Amino acid sequence: LILIALTVIGLRGSAGRRPVQEKDAAVSGEPFLDKIVLNPFSAYRYSLAHHRAVTSGPGLKTVLPDGDIQSAARAIFPDAPTSEDLDSYLLKTARGSKTEKPKQIFLIVMESYDAWSMQPKYDSLHFTDHLKELGHNGIMAKAFVSAGHGTMPTLSSLITGLPEVGLHVNYQASLRGGIPSSIAKIFKQLGYKTRFFYGGYLSWQRLGEFCKEQGFDEVHGGATMTDHPSGNEWGVDDKILFDYILKNSGDEPTFTMVMSTSYHPPYSVNVEAEGFPLKALPADLPECQTDAQTLHEYGCLWYADRSLGNFVTEASQKLPGAIFAMTGDHFSRRCLSPRPTVQEQETVPFVLYGPQVLKPLLPVTSFTGSHLDMIPTLVELSAPAGFVYHAFGRNLLDPARPPMSFGHNTVITSNYIANIALTNRIQALSEQPLPDSTASIELASRQWQALGWWRAMKGSSLGKK
Repeated sequence: LILIALTVIGLRGSAGRRPVQEKDAAVSGEPFLDKIVLNPFSAYRYSLAHHRAVTSGPGLKTVLPDGDIQSAARAIFPDAPTSEDLDSYLLKTARGSKTEKPKQIFLIVMESYDAWSMQPKYDSLHFTDHLKELGHNGIMAKAFVSAGHGTMPTLSSLITGLPEVGLHVNYQASLRGGIPSSIAKIFKQLGYKTRFFYGGYLSWQRLGEFCKEQGFDEVHGGATMTDHPSGNEWGVDDKILFDYILKNSGDEPTFTMVMSTSYHPPYSVNVEAEGFPLKALPADLPECQTDAQTLHEYGCLWYADRSLGNFVTEASQKLPGAIFAMTGDHFSRRCLSPRPTVQEQETVPFVLYGPQVLKPLLPVTSFTGSHLDMIPTLVELSAPAGFVYHAFGRNLLDPARPPMSFGHNTVITSNYIANIALTNRIQALSEQPLPDSTASIELASRQWQALGWWRAMKGSSLGKK
């Protein structure tokens, strides 16, 4: 019986409530040592899962039934010269910013950070006061959609610059040398040292290896951020993450991408000890209901927001020439409203903050956009006139930008937001009438995703079969 028990524990890698998982393996900071944490059986099981994930991705006809990739490129990039090379459609030339070049750039992606809690009707909750204040003192999108409906799909899209289409690009061997639209490669060309900080463990979804393949000079995970982990299986608390980043940031020109963890199951932050004030929902939200556990979970959003706000305040004082681009990775799936609108269910925030850098641009007219629009926006704020780069998105601060932006199965303009995966899920964002049909919207979304599929699976040549 003892031998059987030890065998079971050995196969599970744990005597606790759950077996050791892939994300638990990155504990040493040394990739070779981390690879031998899992026992051979678990490692083989994960290898099979990764293989299935890569081989089960959609085909081109699944994404774009007519398979006409050249027409898709011309439709999405109508101002670009017709070409047999997809990368030439992505080519952009910086106009040169009117602002001072930021010395440090922070692209901060907050776990499960919704935009619904930033709407005025939820002001009494005070869940996201810090980010709202940063938005009021900086630049804030009217409505913004995420690249993916999960953390890794969104991160993969932001890191590679490719639309998310369900290909698990972090496992695709064809992308391991990086591509021209990779965000780290672009900012290295601009003279920045590129860094990635994740509050979790870098073995999860091979995130650490993926970041290095895509051009990041430094990659930091939660395992090396403290000698006293919080116990959360997803990594360190956000305060520890941001304190670590601040400690390791100086005058050197850097592009830093950050992914947080605290607003995520198992919601282990002791928010009551941290001072979370809400004990019950305010009286001005009679249609909303929640229990003590759910309220605790929303407290983790409050905690994440406070950690972010404190970091930006301290980092701005330490690094006055810095700029901060802040967003959420995806909708948290925890909207307080029992009947959420399309905007409440699909949008994440986008805030640009950096008083010294952004002052010449303020105020900025309200705009809408998506995650891949952040890349050209930050490049245009940092690059000299004539700098050439590749990007799918558009500069959000350019008044002449194209009217339509794309997320994962979502399309957004200044007039409406639509979920093309669900029939009749479209919501007005202005007084303008809604389109009579969503057929053209769905086609544009499919063409956008098809171009991401093609670049990942076939490369840049549009002549390949």
